[in-house]
Amino acid sequence: MSRCSCRHRLPVSGPGAMEGSISIEAMMFIPVLLALLSFGSEALQLLRLEQRLHNVAYNVTQIVTQQGTGQNAAAVSQLAFYQRFVQGQLSALQEGQAALTIEQYNSANGERVPLLQGTGCAGQGNWPPLRVGTLMRVTLCYRLGQGEGGMFSRFWAGRTLVTHFIQEIH
Repeated sequence: MSRCSCRHRLPVSGPGAMEGSISIEAMMFIPVLLALLSFGSEALQLLRLEQRLHNVAYNVTQIVTQQGTGQNAAAVSQLAFYQRFVQGQLSALQEGQAALTIEQYNSANGERVPLLQGTGCAGQGNWPPLRVGTLMRVTLCYRLGQGEGGMFSRFWAGRTLVTHFIQEIH
């Protein structure tokens, strides 16, 4: 008969005995760190959305004022395109519904002409006190969707972000 010459390893005492274990501080810190990273990522996403909101509103303001939209009936009829453009730009970052309001104001007689009225998006900001001149005001509203995000996204769901720009045409 042959004898088994297997050796069993005995536990080692000292620093090597704790190998593979984790301290209680690390065990509590890691979930908190992950939650902070997730929250920070969602907060940055909201800031990116707000920056895009301002950029898109500014770009639409520049395009509308440079085209002289108020005097051109064909340009007024194409304003619905800007509504679709704005929706595409903002929904690429976060689910939601965009509304665009474009108004023209004649300072000489106080006449305000709405060129495009977005649903649930009233013109924001006061008209500057000018004696003469024609102004354009672009107001962009973005109602955030419910989304499937984390804690921060659920907090902001259903809220509306609003920005506006006013520029003189001539």
